[in-house]
Amino acid sequence: ENRNRWIDLAVMVGLWLFACLLWNQTPLTRSFFAPGPYLPNEQFYPSWDAAFYDISAQYVLLGEGLARGILMDKPLYAMFLALLHALEGQNYDRMITLQVAAMAFMPVVVYGLGKQMIHRQAGLLAALLIVFQQRNAIASTPYIQISHSKLMLTEYPTALMLALFSLVVFSWLRDQQPRLHKAVLAGGILGLATLVRPNALTLMPVILLLVVVVYRRNLRPWIGGLVFFVLALGVAVTPWMMVIPDGHNEPYLIAKIRGIFETRIRPQSQDPNSSLPLESAQRLAGGWLKPALPQTLPDGVSKVVDEGSNGLFGYVPRHFVHNQIMALVELPHTVR
Repeated sequence: ENRNRWIDLAVMVGLWLFACLLWNQTPLTRSFFAPGPYLPNEQFYPSWDAAFYDISAQYVLLGEGLARGILMDKPLYAMFLALLHALEGQNYDRMITLQVAAMAFMPVVVYGLGKQMIHRQAGLLAALLIVFQQRNAIASTPYIQISHSKLMLTEYPTALMLALFSLVVFSWLRDQQPRLHKAVLAGGILGLATLVRPNALTLMPVILLLVVVVYRRNLRPWIGGLVFFVLALGVAVTPWMMVIPDGHNEPYLIAKIRGIFETRIRPQSQDPNSSLPLESAQRLAGGWLKPALPQTLPDGVSKVVDEGSNGLFGYVPRHFVHNQIMALVELPHTVR
């Protein structure tokens, strides 16, 4: 047993080091969300959504609060960027090196999940696939609009949180007797993932339904676990949900859902590429955000343009197909 633990520890440390080194050694090229490098310091700078998250973090360092009271639906990621700034200052490359070090725990978590679900070899294979997928994603930056560990975007941190959530949930639900501490841990992780990207909250009813379906013949012992799961999630999310952003009369999550419905599913009157109202982003940046972000991109930088929402039955299928195509583009196009 001790020997197996040492093997697992060695594999996890090796996976983290391999991912961290490979991703950092894969050069970052300019993209829509990180244009540059610019003279005189040859640095990349965040743009659009990435700029909004970074400006929100800068206000934390200035002591003016997260996002200066403006609507911020991803507070935990902005706080993470504030921590990176506190450690490394304003150098984009050094900040991203630290972010990559944090995101490199993804293959470690996937290894643990694969080992629990199948066996050690399956977990190792899945983890290595994750490592090379992310390397390909970074290398694909000039060709497709994509989010990865070297950009100041929330998709990959959310993926890491959800992978960790899946690991804890699997460990919790496979036990014949419910473990309340695992239920609390699962709910807390899902709550924190919601503060990185609110989409994660949609998994709560899925987990509740899964428990009811799997343990329907012996549900009573699991009721307490489900209650603690929901309570832990609520403890993590509720304090921020109670905050009413500047210029709004409703909590941030409600404003977020309404904003998505009005700008993505209904015909847009605002910028379709931002998850936040454009005027809020402009106010946060003191008015300079919009002119600093050109509508036309530099040569060699691609951007997928959304011409319209076409309602619910146009927006959802179009973006689903788009995401599948982007995932396939990351894969090698030849066996050599």
